[in-house]
Amino acid sequence: MLALNNKASISVIDPINGFGGSKLITRIRLNSPGVVWVLSKDHKKLYVATPLSREVAVIDTETWQATAFLPFETPPTQLALQPDGHYLWVGLEASDGKSLAGISVVDTEKSQVAAAIATGTGRHQFAFSADSRTAYVSNAGDQSVTVIDIARLASRHTVKSSAQPVALAFSALSKSLYAATENGRLWVVDAEGQAGAPIETGSPLKTLRFSADGRWGFALSQTDNKVFIIDASLNRLTQTVEVGAAPDQIAFTDQFAYVRSTGNATVTMLQLDALGKNTTLPVTTFPGGQAAPGPSGLLLTDAIVPTPERNAVVVANPADKTVYYYMEGMAAPMGNFENFGMQPIAAMVVNRSPQESAPGVYSGTAKLPPAGRYSVSILLDNPPVYHCFAADIAPDTELARQSTQPVTVEYLLDDKEIPVGTSVPIRIKLNQAAKDAVSDLQVLVIRVPGLGQQRLLAKPLGNHIYQADVTPPDTGVYQVFAQSLSLNFTFEQQPVLTFRAIRPELARTQFKEPAP
Repeated sequence: MLALNNKASISVIDPINGFGGSKLITRIRLNSPGVVWVLSKDHKKLYVATPLSREVAVIDTETWQATAFLPFETPPTQLALQPDGHYLWVGLEASDGKSLAGISVVDTEKSQVAAAIATGTGRHQFAFSADSRTAYVSNAGDQSVTVIDIARLASRHTVKSSAQPVALAFSALSKSLYAATENGRLWVVDAEGQAGAPIETGSPLKTLRFSADGRWGFALSQTDNKVFIIDASLNRLTQTVEVGAAPDQIAFTDQFAYVRSTGNATVTMLQLDALGKNTTLPVTTFPGGQAAPGPSGLLLTDAIVPTPERNAVVVANPADKTVYYYMEGMAAPMGNFENFGMQPIAAMVVNRSPQESAPGVYSGTAKLPPAGRYSVSILLDNPPVYHCFAADIAPDTELARQSTQPVTVEYLLDDKEIPVGTSVPIRIKLNQAAKDAVSDLQVLVIRVPGLGQQRLLAKPLGNHIYQADVTPPDTGVYQVFAQSLSLNFTFEQQPVLTFRAIRPELARTQFKEPAP
């Protein structure tokens, strides 16, 4: 599970397992704060738009490392992947009046720009036909929608709107584009690019999404606290539902539509299978946190996303600095994941579960630990199956040739009682089996029992000695672990250093930096 933070980082959280009392696996650094992100269909690449540095970061979800930073002349403020995943579409906003007013198209295989298309001014939204042949780009400043031939990466024509388009959505059922505008109209553009009679809602609109079957469209009015439900088979408004204060986002599982409110912490659930039955739509709610997310101002991209089982969701609440887990049928979230002081503006789930590769055959990819005999645990929730089997991992012959002596870690810290707020230079000495000056020696500092953690890169001092400066913020017991993937050892394979942070007036002697 990922959390896009208000600062220039992404938290990677393991919702099932944890280490040292924490669920945080790592934190990915960006060059500036991200505002929107998209995940590839195979869940192997993550794209993050960072407008302040005018880049799109490309992140490998196997290693949790940024593999590229794609530069742009103007800030990227919107991202979308077409259904087949071949192109990443990047919305650019020119503020100087001279730069490109339009979008860039990135070839995802080559990680480079394939085309730049001038569409119009203002913020852009994207939608695509189900066959990835047509792209639709809204131009808020020009009050228009540009229809693009994806095969030629060229504009076909432009459809003018009577008001600023704020959201686009394509229905695979009606094979039409729907454009929501700020004056409360939903414009319908058919497969030939012709606009039909608009659907009137009477309220300024904010967001537009379609259910997975393409029949039911949900348009939100943030000012009037309403959801307008459109039947794409008839192209007409069928129901209007009152929801929580200032709704701004909508997400779907197989059974429900979830509507986030920004004026309070309430999440509204609308039952999908009740639509089209000429009955009142059942509406339920649950608290998506303790505080309303609106005052945080961090309301940029999807904060509610379904889990792979599609019977639960995770909800990012930046005001609470927490991500919540809600399972359908419950009155409140079942649990939460702390984000260690960061405000999560959005959530995302990367599915590492084995996938069906042939009838009845499931396969997946994992990074193997060091050689040895292991127990592999399999969990199936429906029907409930728990099974363990043994697996032997053979040694890597290349690593064996490089070094026959394992690397060992020794911590050079004499005083184990450190005043709070004092910088502690923790030095680590590796034995002679380690090569000189590795750049990936990580130090993990955990406040027992998992109340917080910090990860640092240790800098080489020479003679196989490295140093990381740690400042304990609170009193308590701290544990220090070391890891270097290039030296083939992880946090749990080396000794642990334990020290205690105490109030300065209780320290027996003033802490001194170790001798060089």
